[in-house]
Amino acid sequence: MQDLDTAGQSVPTWSANVNFTYALDRLTTTLNARYTSPIKYSAVLVGPNDPNYNPAASNSVNDNLWPETLYWNVNASYDLIPGDTRRLQLFGVVENLFDKDPPLLAILILSGGNPYDLVGRNFKAGIRFTF
Repeated sequence: MQDLDTAGQSVPTWSANVNFTYALDRLTTTLNARYTSPIKYSAVLVGPNDPNYNPAASNSVNDNLWPETLYWNVNASYDLIPGDTRRLQLFGVVENLFDKDPPLLAILILSGGNPYDLVGRNFKAGIRFTF
């Protein structure tokens, strides 16, 4: 439960990032899982999941939680010129691999540290070099 000093802010109870990396010679791939627990919509309002819920109270609402979310990202890189001082590498990234949509109103209501992906699946590619 959130304290009153965070009233109006949406803060998850739990969040986690887990990376699974596999490296084979010059090729490196990483699968990333990003989890956020359900988020209380308002610290002032009380929903049915709260022990203090009373349908007759003026601050009771029918739903006071944003859903939990899990996003998957994948990236890969290949060293064209491997080394510590001189290096040339190709890389690619796919964020929100399964193109999971945020809750409908999350775009309008949540602000500052919104845990939902508001862009959708996106791709990045490039070259890194050190000489």
